[in-house]
Amino acid sequence: MGLDIFFPVILFAILGNLIFSIVVYLHKPGERPNQIFLLFTLSAVVWMISSLLAETSTDPHSSLMFLRIDFAAGLTSGYLLWLFTSYFPQKQSFPSRIQLWIGFIVTVLFGFLTVFTQLVVVGLKPSVAYTTSIPGTLDIVFVVIILFFVLISAYTLVQQYRLSKGHQKLQVQYVSIGLLIPVFFIAIVGLGLARLVDYGVITLPLELLTSLRRTFVITTVFFFIMASAAIIKHKIFGLRVLIGKFLYWVSLAVFYTATIYLIMWFGTEQSSQLFSLNTIIIHVLLIFLSAFTLSIFDKDIQNLINEHLVRFWYDPDQVTEQFIIVANARISSNSLAELVFDTVEKTMSPSKQLILISDTSDQSDAFVSFSRGISDEYMKKITSPDTLQEVLMTATPQLPFYQQEEDPNNRNKNSFLTKYDFAMTLPFYYKN
Repeated sequence: MGLDIFFPVILFAILGNLIFSIVVYLHKPGERPNQIFLLFTLSAVVWMISSLLAETSTDPHSSLMFLRIDFAAGLTSGYLLWLFTSYFPQKQSFPSRIQLWIGFIVTVLFGFLTVFTQLVVVGLKPSVAYTTSIPGTLDIVFVVIILFFVLISAYTLVQQYRLSKGHQKLQVQYVSIGLLIPVFFIAIVGLGLARLVDYGVITLPLELLTSLRRTFVITTVFFFIMASAAIIKHKIFGLRVLIGKFLYWVSLAVFYTATIYLIMWFGTEQSSQLFSLNTIIIHVLLIFLSAFTLSIFDKDIQNLINEHLVRFWYDPDQVTEQFIIVANARISSNSLAELVFDTVEKTMSPSKQLILISDTSDQSDAFVSFSRGISDEYMKKITSPDTLQEVLMTATPQLPFYQQEEDPNNRNKNSFLTKYDFAMTLPFYYKN
């Protein structure tokens, strides 16, 4: 039977992860299940349903047609589900080596159970030759999934090893690796759809099907490149909020479409189909749909976009009364010295949206400079979010300020405010 017996691991990886999610939910009923977990589970369920339908079809081809991708998706989803459900809820430390190995062993066990079930219940014969009706596409996805699996595993183990030796964690935006999580949701669902089409369960127009397949592949490849760029701290964009976000989606569409055309150019399609208006429209619509879906469901993408696109700038001519009220302040995990806050409208003029700090290009050596209000002695101490808050806590009582519930004109220099409830004199102006 050869190595084919190791391929179909997806079914019990799904069932095991579903059971695990139920246990987690029952153990902590007050918490919502992890978004990443739900996306993976949903995509895996879609894949499982398509697999069952395909296996019960009358197609003469072997049911092992897509088992290489079943193996990659099953192993990756099972392992990463266990990894991220134990890691992302805390977002403070990497999972232990024991957790990593448990996730790997459990996933492999699920794979063997899957093989056993398919051999006994479904009656498959793994010795049947492997064939595929869409050569190349699945191979690309297979390679990308495995590369990501190796990347996240190696990086996590390296970080864990450094921590175990007492070294500081590498200054890398490891959370940005989460960019790839929703990509697998899209890719797995799309490949599941492709399986149904190839087995004749459903029928789609050929042009739409080709666009779907290639869009799923390029989605995975593009975000793999994007995550790799984030890992090496490459600044993707440096534009301001509104223009930047608009150009972000446009650039996604252009990049996707250009890459798809490049693949089609070297593919089997005729050149007359390459610049078809219908093909371009379908590609662009699918591109924007997938991009917006990713931005809606994945908070890491939102953070990455905000980190690279949101820029604060100084406009002294527009600032006449420089007071800032900060409420619900919190430190973003993707930036070393970035404060996210909600302004209190009743204590501020609607025409003046004042902010606290300006973003710095070098996160590893961030320095927040206040032009007035905080002395040089305090400014030199601000090198991280922690020291920023320490300075604010110690410097605030020495500055003009007022509490939110008090009269703004009644400024008491001796009152004490928490780090989440203070007003300061700063010259940074944010144009909304």
